[in-house]
Amino acid sequence: MGALAGGLAGGYAGHKVHHGLLGTLGGAYAGHKLEEAYKQHHNKPASPQPPPVPHGSHPTHHQVMYAAVPGAKGNFTVTARNITMDKDFDLIASVRAIDGSEKLSSIALNSVLTNDNGHFRWVKEGGNFAASAREVHLSPPGQGPLELRAELRTVDGRWQRSSIRLDEEIENNDGDLRLV
Repeated sequence: MGALAGGLAGGYAGHKVHHGLLGTLGGAYAGHKLEEAYKQHHNKPASPQPPPVPHGSHPTHHQVMYAAVPGAKGNFTVTARNITMDKDFDLIASVRAIDGSEKLSSIALNSVLTNDNGHFRWVKEGGNFAASAREVHLSPPGQGPLELRAELRTVDGRWQRSSIRLDEEIENNDGDLRLV
């Protein structure tokens, strides 16, 4: 079942970038792996209770991988798991919907972030930080809030390390990742 759902999601994502067959195959493989991980997770003995959920958030059964950002507008990580980023800088996660189901959702970080003289800055559309970035990656799980990190070029041509907390402006809207 996971391979079928993954194939459908991958086919749709692949179609968006004109690689439907590759997306379908990749999605089927990813769905199969997610289903295996899900089955393994549910066959393990009960584990200790997760850490407390921040004020204003709803508890979930998700494993807490990133620390919530107190006072942040988004805090999508409280209801998301399997958070990754692809080569086009799309943030992808399995996100809990209001009805308790999970949906695979993504948001194009390159569209909502720009390089402002060596610093990340949120924009509503057309950011294109990637045009002047290198060494772009997500912060490791379990080491604080989820951050996008990179070296960004300044106007005088230097490279400057920069990071931005993704929970500040990205939210879970009924299973869909979006800018607040």
